[in-house]
Amino acid sequence: MDIKKGIIISTSPYKDKNLICNLLLENEIISFEVISYFNSKKGFTNNIQILNYGEFELYKGPTSYYKLKSCKIEKSLYSNIFENKDNLISYEYIKEIVTKVPPIDEYFKYFKLINLTTEKLINDSKNRIEYLTLFISFYLRFIGYSISNVLELEINKAIQEYTKKCGEVVTINSSIYNQFSSLYNSLFNKRYLEAFETVSKCDDKFVSLVFRQISLIFSSLSNITINSLNFF
Repeated sequence: MDIKKGIIISTSPYKDKNLICNLLLENEIISFEVISYFNSKKGFTNNIQILNYGEFELYKGPTSYYKLKSCKIEKSLYSNIFENKDNLISYEYIKEIVTKVPPIDEYFKYFKLINLTTEKLINDSKNRIEYLTLFISFYLRFIGYSISNVLELEINKAIQEYTKKCGEVVTINSSIYNQFSSLYNSLFNKRYLEAFETVSKCDDKFVSLVFRQISLIFSSLSNITINSLNFF
């Protein structure tokens, strides 16, 4: 038997009632099979959900991947959505990102980011847009994207959107312009805690606009559609 601590990042049906899951560990991704997943007596239904973090007891069968014997879930954003409906869309958003663009190479960075984001959302859902903005900006960093080459363009786009919604005229060196600039630079150049400090001090309208813009950048670069973005 092997005990693995990790985060479920994908699930897919296998044979009639079984499920294949990908588990993100600190230094690798492994697969395991859940036998009779649809058998309620096994009690795995809520435990085997994407983004669940915990301890998984696995054993090797005749196949190339592990089989699940038991698990102890320590953190579940999925379970939290039944207590806090505000996190439902957040869950779907992160789930879409992780399943459509799986972690690559330096797994520890993804492991830490996903774990931290789900923990923050469970404990402090009122700041969910801030945490999701940090999540997508760091995910962009991890796939090699740098905002530096298009910073001015993105700031101008954000300002145009803000002007349309609020009817305010924004000029260079204005406080609004400087807030956008500071926010973008923080998201792509600072450490997580420093970036969060900047984000948390920004106007909610700013953060929401930047969150959507960064998500659309990610969507375009990764050639995917983020369906849950329509609900923000």
